[in-house]
Amino acid sequence: TRLYYKKKISDEEIEHLLLSSIAMIVPYKNISQSSNVNTAYRCGTPVIASNIPGLRQFVFPGKTGCLVNLDAPIKCWTDSISYVSDNLDQLSDNCKRYYEDNFAEKNWNKYLADIFR
Repeated sequence: TRLYYKKKISDEEIEHLLLSSIAMIVPYKNISQSSNVNTAYRCGTPVIASNIPGLRQFVFPGKTGCLVNLDAPIKCWTDSISYVSDNLDQLSDNCKRYYEDNFAEKNWNKYLADIFR
């Protein structure tokens, strides 16, 4: 197991890293955008995230990853990594399906239609 961390990851790097990862870990205290989660899902990568507004609306425990309370012991984070690792195929399929059903290009017409009504 290898942990990859950089302050900035280029667009070219991110897809390669996500495709070769078992999970994206998002231990944020607050968030203004959740596009990282959608990018992970597009690659079929489950997400382990802080249980905070903005993430709990996109990370579905047991389906697309895990949510961990900010004040939880580190064991909760490591248990989540183990859970994802043990259930990677199912979680990965769920992530891809969620992305396809909600954010893929095939959905853009319905979103654009709502905007221009």
